[in-house]
Amino acid sequence: MRIAAVASVDMIVDTNRASAEFTMRSNKLQAVVLLTLALGAIAALVAPVLIIAIDAVRNPQVIHTLVEHPGSTVLLVLGVVVGLALLSFPLRAGFARLGGDAMVKMADGMVTFEGRGLLNRGSWKAPLAQFCGVTHHIRATLSGARHEIVLVHSDPGKDILLHVATRHPKDDAAYYADLLGLGQLQPRTLYTRRRSPISATIPVEIQARAA
Repeated sequence: MRIAAVASVDMIVDTNRASAEFTMRSNKLQAVVLLTLALGAIAALVAPVLIIAIDAVRNPQVIHTLVEHPGSTVLLVLGVVVGLALLSFPLRAGFARLGGDAMVKMADGMVTFEGRGLLNRGSWKAPLAQFCGVTHHIRATLSGARHEIVLVHSDPGKDILLHVATRHPKDDAAYYADLLGLGQLQPRTLYTRRRSPISATIPVEIQARAA
């Protein structure tokens, strides 16, 4: 699950059963807009190349012209490749938002993930004790800063978004850490764990609390 693709999170806590449910939803309208713009731009970029290719099949002179001007041909190819590479980012973001819906249940010391998006089908389970803690992460977006409360796992693919807001949340990382019985982590943990074992980036007292 890509955390950046999630637009909203709804939480239900059952204190009697000591359980919690988090429902994550993506912005489908934003996904459609991104995909439409990206696919339209890709079509506009590839269309001239297809026209040249079709013309080359019918008219050998086109091939001779391309061979006689290798510099222009290379620039044309590089331009198309670079353009497609740049357009792959909004294309990927659009598909991610189509598959951003998910349900997370926490009960009896277990975390259960169930993907419900169009492209996010799948599920997994992990003990809550395997998670390293909770952090408050601020993500820069085109619309401004985005505040995220993230339940951190040593595997980035198992990170859970607990809360998202455009302003500093009233219930910060400390609230969710106490709710789950875990420690608070520095936001840099989300990045340093990829270069070194996550246990090396977490203070000893927090590791002991999480255990």
